[in-house]
Amino acid sequence: MEGEGYFEVKKNEQAPFFVETNQMTVNVLGTSFDVKDYSDKMNSETTLITGKVEIQLPNNPNSILLKPNQRIILDKETGVHEIRQVDASEYILWINEKLVCNNEKLSVILHKIKLWYGMELVCQPGTPVDQRLSLTIRKESPDEIFKLLEMIAPIRYSIKDDVIYVKPK
Repeated sequence: MEGEGYFEVKKNEQAPFFVETNQMTVNVLGTSFDVKDYSDKMNSETTLITGKVEIQLPNNPNSILLKPNQRIILDKETGVHEIRQVDASEYILWINEKLVCNNEKLSVILHKIKLWYGMELVCQPGTPVDQRLSLTIRKESPDEIFKLLEMIAPIRYSIKDDVIYVKPK
């Protein structure tokens, strides 16, 4: 697989289910999870929502068992991996038709937007991250959303090479 995929799979020992990327093999043991491996990104990732998955990495004889709300991040160049505790539900926001934010802090909204679009975010000091806003994102581009945010919040933005830069007005 190349790109990003969300899976919900029931355990069936007679028909094992594997997701293979160039960087890892995910053995599904009855679960829901997200796999992300884009050829132009430096990392390959798997995030476990429910159940369990077994991860096999190249040049590593031992498999890694993920627990719910864990995310494995593999540096494609070095082969070094890291397991983090996360709120796994945030990593599957993209599977819904819309992202709804109701009276949430700008910091939370920016974090969700970062995950929604799969981009990096750099927020400069002084950005009013405690300001509360409400908005719904459907299929708008990041540029369209940030133009809207500039109108309703005292911020400025720029986007370069999949990185969103946010600063105060």
